[in-house]
Amino acid sequence: MKKIQPLKRILLTLLVIILLPALFYSAFEINSLSNREKMIEEIYQQQLETILFSVNQYSWDVANNWASKINILYEETTPSAFQNIFADFLSRNQTIQAIFLVDSGLTDLTVFSSRQSNDH
Repeated sequence: MKKIQPLKRILLTLLVIILLPALFYSAFEINSLSNREKMIEEIYQQQLETILFSVNQYSWDVANNWASKINILYEETTPSAFQNIFADFLSRNQTIQAIFLVDSGLTDLTVFSSRQSNDH
């Protein structure tokens, strides 16, 4: 029976010598994987923010372009011709559903809708 005891001790020692580095290496790899995942997520978030910023910037530019065109049409047109001019503008820019013209005192509101321009 005394021979079994040293054999168990040797097996236990070999098992510890083999498993301990494997456990440390596994823990290191899991930690590294976790760090890589965090880094990938940060990169993804930065790219997503950049894309959203670009889309917002483009949308802002398009809306400002439309507003500038409407201002030019408003300044160069007589009030009696607004309906035809803005109906033409709405038919050329089908994304726009309506144009609201309001004076600075908010007393006079005029709406030109794409539905109105499609009805005529």
